[in-house]
Amino acid sequence: MNAHVGQEQPEKPRLSARRRGRFLRSLGSKVLILTILVTFINDCGMVIFYARQQEESILEDHHQSLRKLTESIAKGLEALMIDGYADVARNYVEMIKTLPYLDNFYILRTNGMEAFLDNETIDRVNRRLGEEEFLPRELEIKRRKLAENDPLLRQMLESRRSISYETGEGKEAVLTLIVPILNGERCRKCHGSEFAVRGVVTISTSLKTVRQEIAKTRLRAIVILFIVLVGGSGLIYLLLRYSIVKPIRFLSDSMERVAHGDYHSEVPVKGGDELARIARTFNEMTQQIRLSQAEQIKEKNKLTSIINGAMEGIIVTDAEDRIMIVNPLAEKLLGKSRRQIVQDGFSQAFDDPDLLRKAIRPHTEESPPQIVIYKRRTLQVSLTTIHNEREEKLGSTAMIRDITEEKRLEDKLRAMAYTDMLTGLNNRRWLHEILGKEFKRVRRHEGRLALLCYGIVDYENFCRNYGQGMGNSAVMRVGSASLDAFRESDHCCREEDATFCLIMPETNADGAIEAAQRLQKQAQETPEGIPFTIRFGVAAYPDNLTYNPEELWRLARKALAEAMASKDDLFLVAPPTEKPNVE
Repeated sequence: MNAHVGQEQPEKPRLSARRRGRFLRSLGSKVLILTILVTFINDCGMVIFYARQQEESILEDHHQSLRKLTESIAKGLEALMIDGYADVARNYVEMIKTLPYLDNFYILRTNGMEAFLDNETIDRVNRRLGEEEFLPRELEIKRRKLAENDPLLRQMLESRRSISYETGEGKEAVLTLIVPILNGERCRKCHGSEFAVRGVVTISTSLKTVRQEIAKTRLRAIVILFIVLVGGSGLIYLLLRYSIVKPIRFLSDSMERVAHGDYHSEVPVKGGDELARIARTFNEMTQQIRLSQAEQIKEKNKLTSIINGAMEGIIVTDAEDRIMIVNPLAEKLLGKSRRQIVQDGFSQAFDDPDLLRKAIRPHTEESPPQIVIYKRRTLQVSLTTIHNEREEKLGSTAMIRDITEEKRLEDKLRAMAYTDMLTGLNNRRWLHEILGKEFKRVRRHEGRLALLCYGIVDYENFCRNYGQGMGNSAVMRVGSASLDAFRESDHCCREEDATFCLIMPETNADGAIEAAQRLQKQAQETPEGIPFTIRFGVAAYPDNLTYNPEELWRLARKALAEAMASKDDLFLVAPPTEKPNVE
């Protein structure tokens, strides 16, 4: 039992693999996979697009916030400087530098030097005002943050607009903003009007927080994409399954059942869409098939009745000589079952391939009937190969008729026609047929042929003296002695009344005389003891040279007539002839 179970287990994965393969090859699965794939690509595109938009929006908001912060700082410094609180402005700058979300914050001059660390600006303003308005610093520090020819600094001074740029990558990225401090109307009193930009505010902040927010945005987008994809795929699956896949699968299963012979399978028609029209057409098709099948069955039954009721055995093949029809009579005549006949093939129907190959004629011309001796039956077989109008072979037929009894009766009638009923010897009709054949043979092969004619002397007086019955007894005694005295190759027959004739192939006149002597010794009286005499006439070829077998027979008959007329000669040979008597 365990071994049996162990053999059954591998079938399960094979079956599931077969089902998976069938599912992947089905139209519904292809439509479902394609639809989900298109939906996935579309959703991915939309999510990527909106995620990018969200990232750009976050970055832009950060830029705007930083820009507004920088501008606010610049406005505050400007207000402090205009009101004359330079020391407060410096403290204000130092305080801003301590803000935790700012990496760097500097107030620079237009040459890139950090402001509020030396007395350069204080000295220039005091000189312009002509008095010491601002006290100089006791400790001066020179600190350069940007090169004087820095491209970004030059670009900002020329455009008088803020410039931003990023440095670093990933979480180490830093956003730097350079904002000009314009030389306004109220500032020109102390700083003059020769420069449009009075100073520069640079502020740097890490983008780590922004990147984290962007990462969260991406994660939310992926989650949303997954939810939308799963939900949308499920919805699409249900929609396609019940509106397209299930009807198509039902239609496919119905078509498969029809292909296997179930023509009563129908598909329910729902709605008026293309699938409904296909289902309606399919049902009409199956209905037509059923009607056609019913007609075919009806015609097949007719044909079966005709074939099975035929008085001949019938075998029908297709174009490839595959046997398609075998009626019961053919099975009986051949002594084989239908299965065996089909298995052996048309060429082996009679266990003789040459018979069918030689007998079948092309096109629809019927072959002459072939007489076949098969399994102690005499069969007449008519073979035909059928072609269409394009000379293409359609098949072959064999009509088999049992003529065993007919042949027996025919042979019996033939024997009666060629046999003498009294003696059992052949008669005169047979004599002249076989004489013609033997004469042609010996002439063709330059052989010899002797013809011995013999009869009972004065047979009419014998019958008058002893009666017709005794005459018949004498004739029968001569006939039986003829069968014993002559060779098997000799042909003996009774011509008329008490006259007989013997055809002796490859024998001359002397051989015929010897045979006559043997017969004369055996036939001298009737079984009742009444004596009679036999006389003989001989003609031989080529001693009696002739081209006509009838002439040879007349010479033998003439010799017999002369012997009958003689009182001394029992055996008389026709004299040789040199010139043939042509008739």
